[in-house]
Amino acid sequence: MLLAKPDVSLLDHLAEVTRLGATLADRLKLPEPLRQKVILACAFHDVGKATEDFQEYIRGRRKKGLPACTGFPSLYFAGRRAAQSATGN
Repeated sequence: MLLAKPDVSLLDHLAEVTRLGATLADRLKLPEPLRQKVILACAFHDVGKATEDFQEYIRGRRKKGLPACTGFPSLYFAGRRAAQSATGN
């Protein structure tokens, strides 16, 4: 089982964050294309935690963790949205 935290599975964590993101997007009444991007960003925000290095770190087999690059998928979607806003697309 992949872990997000010592006591939380990565799949459970991603499912909960994705559920919360969808709820927030609905409450904010985001347009559907943006809502879908929010949900995707939530679903993939910690994908770097699936790496062998992070899993060894979270299990205490490695004293210092390597960067998991967990935010990069979210940055991709945020960057695309910012670029679209800047160009009017």
